[in-house]
Amino acid sequence: MNKRYSLAVHYRGARRKAEACAAIDRAVAALSRAMRVIPGKFVANVIPFGARNKGDMLLELRDQEPADVALYVGDDVNDENVFVLDQPGRILSMRVGRTTKTAARFYLRDQGEIDGLLAWMVKLRTQRAFA
Repeated sequence: MNKRYSLAVHYRGARRKAEACAAIDRAVAALSRAMRVIPGKFVANVIPFGARNKGDMLLELRDQEPADVALYVGDDVNDENVFVLDQPGRILSMRVGRTTKTAARFYLRDQGEIDGLLAWMVKLRTQRAFA
C-alpha cells in the first residue's frame, strides 16, 4: 500500500460544521481503498490505514539526524501523537494554546510566543558558540 499520500479537508468556513463532518465521513466511506479520518481543528485528515503518524515520523527523523533532543511545537489534535511520547531529555513537546486535554509537557499561550522561543534559542546557541 502506498502510504505517502494524505488529504486534508478543511471546513472552518462551513456554516453547519457537524453536517460538513458527516459529509466528509460519508465520502471517505465510499472510497474504494480503506482510509481513516483523523479529526483536527476544523480539518479532517484522510490517510490510508497503517500510515505512520507524526509521532512515528518524529522518532524516525530524530534517529536519523545528529541531534540529542527534538523540539516539537503543535496546536492540533494530530500533534498529540508526538506529545504522548514520554521521552524527557529526548523530546521537548510544547502545545500552542492552553488546554487540559494534552499530553504536551509545556505550552505556549499563542503563535506569537513561538517567535520569542526561537529568538531565545538562537541567543543561547550564539552565546555557546562564543563561550
